[in-house]
Amino acid sequence: MHEYFALFVMAAKMMNEDVMKLVDEVNTEIQKQPEGGFIAKPNKGIKTDRIDFNWIAQKMHTDLETLETHLGPEYKGKIQAYEARFK
Repeated sequence: MHEYFALFVMAAKMMNEDVMKLVDEVNTEIQKQPEGGFIAKPNKGIKTDRIDFNWIAQKMHTDLETLETHLGPEYKGKIQAYEARFK
């Protein structure tokens, strides 16, 4: 899972992209998938209708706050706020 998150880190730090904007764009594309959601891991049957940073953090054995620190200080609280929208 760290390799997927590394793409967000690269976008934020090397490409100076707004990661939260990218997340919204990816979520829009995921919503266009067939009924039942996007199959993230077909062999495990994990379905999702959005990027789930809680799941990413769990797979990386860390927490949302730590993920934010990898993205940079400007992301402090942003991933946590994003996840709070889905509770």
